[in-house]
Amino acid sequence: MSAKQLLFLPEDRVASAALEVIRRVLQPTSRALPHITLRYSNRPLRESARPIYETLQITDFVLDQVTSFDKPAPGEGIRTIVLFCDSEQLEHASYRPDHPDSVFHVTLYDGPASLVAERALELLSHYPWRLQFEMDLARFDSSQEAIANSTLQLREGVWFTELAAALCTESLDQLGFSRGVAELDEPQQLALIDLVCGQLHTAADADATPIEAREALRLRDYVASRQLEFWSERDIAALSPSSKWLRGAGVREHSRYITPPELSLDVVDEALKWLDDTALVDFGDPAIGSGIFYAALRHRLGDERINTARGVEIDRFSAQRTLHRWRRTRLSVLLGDFLHQEPERRSWTLLLANPPYRRSQEIGSSLDRVRERLEDELSLEISRRSDLYSLFILRAHAWMNDDAVAAWVIPAEFQVTDYGRALRSYLATRVQLLRIHTYDPSDSQFDNALVSTSVVVFKNRAPEPAARAVITEGGSLAAPTHRRDENVKVLEGRFRWNFAYLQSRDAAVEGHALGDFFSVKRGIATGANSLFVLSSSQVESLKVRAEWIRPLFPRAREIPDGVLRADDSGLPNPSSDRWLIDTDAPLSEIEEISPDFAAYLHRVEIATSASALVRRRRPIYHQERRPAPPIAFVYMAKMEVPAARRFIANHSRATILNNYLGLYPRSFVAAELLADPELLDRLHASFSRLEPNELRSQGRTYGSGLLKLEPREVARISLPPAGDWSRLADG
Repeated sequence: MSAKQLLFLPEDRVASAALEVIRRVLQPTSRALPHITLRYSNRPLRESARPIYETLQITDFVLDQVTSFDKPAPGEGIRTIVLFCDSEQLEHASYRPDHPDSVFHVTLYDGPASLVAERALELLSHYPWRLQFEMDLARFDSSQEAIANSTLQLREGVWFTELAAALCTESLDQLGFSRGVAELDEPQQLALIDLVCGQLHTAADADATPIEAREALRLRDYVASRQLEFWSERDIAALSPSSKWLRGAGVREHSRYITPPELSLDVVDEALKWLDDTALVDFGDPAIGSGIFYAALRHRLGDERINTARGVEIDRFSAQRTLHRWRRTRLSVLLGDFLHQEPERRSWTLLLANPPYRRSQEIGSSLDRVRERLEDELSLEISRRSDLYSLFILRAHAWMNDDAVAAWVIPAEFQVTDYGRALRSYLATRVQLLRIHTYDPSDSQFDNALVSTSVVVFKNRAPEPAARAVITEGGSLAAPTHRRDENVKVLEGRFRWNFAYLQSRDAAVEGHALGDFFSVKRGIATGANSLFVLSSSQVESLKVRAEWIRPLFPRAREIPDGVLRADDSGLPNPSSDRWLIDTDAPLSEIEEISPDFAAYLHRVEIATSASALVRRRRPIYHQERRPAPPIAFVYMAKMEVPAARRFIANHSRATILNNYLGLYPRSFVAAELLADPELLDRLHASFSRLEPNELRSQGRTYGSGLLKLEPREVARISLPPAGDWSRLADG
């Protein structure tokens, strides 16, 4: 179920009636009422977000300019006409995560390509617009709810509210037209639109004020010429609710994860706690986007305490649009790449940001010089695997004034990863760390990012020797579920900073880690599972011999008790019905025995010719050496899955792909397993006695409550200091 918050123009105002008439002239079958979409999300509205919309007060609303999302094609017409709108009072509540570049707008036409619509757009464009109204917009969760609360009725074959119907009738009479709206020819349609638009602007003399933009955006020019990335085909499509482009690769490519209003306000409230109540604020945001943090700050402080406001934006059109949106305020936007921009040193006293999240694998060597410069300036060793957000935080140091407060919304993974060490070191040694809050991973803060979210708050001052930081988890910044106060000097020496790990260290007793008894390895990466994994029916039809394949583990959910048993031949029970091609037999030898299978392998070789992983193998169907592990571990699962379900005792000869990790006994454990056939099941049973947070303390959490553990993290799991583990350790 999606969550919408729609704002409808009051139907008793001429502006609303005029826009409704224009829409009916162009689309007589439409029932839509003039409105803007304030929030459009794929998830139900959070309880923490409800007060934002229930307390909205709008006294400032601008009908800005008319345009189309189409690239005009001679002789074909256009499919959309929209009237861009804005209101500073709405910006702090705006959230359309799948359409981050969309602009508040009232739709005047949305249908098949139409030459009449194109001519109507040209006509409407001659009017000055930029009309500022004082009006109370009505909030509804859906168009159906708004219609049910309106006077909309079918009047002479066209749906009109009372005032719109009266305005339309009056205008038709004034023009001397005897036909109804649905029967007008093109000249009559355009004449009616012209008259009604003129009446709207005339009426605006009484209840609206023309305003001038700081820099007028010729949006139609950008659309027509298709300049700038915003107006590419994918982004034009993204302005339509039917588009799914931004839910996948497009969002990841551009690192665009839109901050929800409730999160931005939560962050602003926390940051303001650490500022003097009367001090003027010099605001900064190195990845300003639409200015959601600036909007939240103005919503909390008003305009009086904001001395200066400066944002940085890499995309030209986004920068222009943000300037236009905030043209009546103190905000200035610097167009450029923040990481390569020469710092405006000591210019910010309050920094609020949600920086790009792009992964190190997608950055490559393009930022090596930035890393080297930051290492010199901050005396840090920065891993080449550091993600983009880490570099943003470190680069922003030079922009911050003494005692400036910074609040960053970033992935929680920096708390636990090796490549997060530079950032952890910076927070512990270069600034005064105040707060780290991690939101519940099972309740992702972002609609379109599978990431566990944290907020880091600090002051730009050297840490005091006894400084303490507040570490919280769950709930919100204002009302966390769990809380700890940590000595920052002690925190600096911790291997990990995630809440579960810090908590587990309180109860830690001298014992052993799983890696003392088992080496942990990834399962087999084939490079093309769909080709190298066969079903039983394929094995039969291709006449594949048993020595050319190996049985594979079934899915974890098919092993409810965590014990994979075997039949008399060692095959897994339950069966996975999946077989891994794995042999070093030459293709010529296979062809003599099974021409069908040889032909299949030849097709596989062609299909995988671009895979570096596959090309490294000789022959390509001979997999890396990975025997059946006595214990397998589910690499990624929901946090609520018990440890005993993630560890699987394996009595079969089935091996694993890389959705599992394999635990292979060290030599002294292997000897014990051979001598005591029941030991494996006892060791497996002992995993149910692990501390409840042990897996979380070692792993990494992601959105939707996923918990992932890498091989080294599994090896660090602390074992119960008793029973068979103690006996094995004592030898």
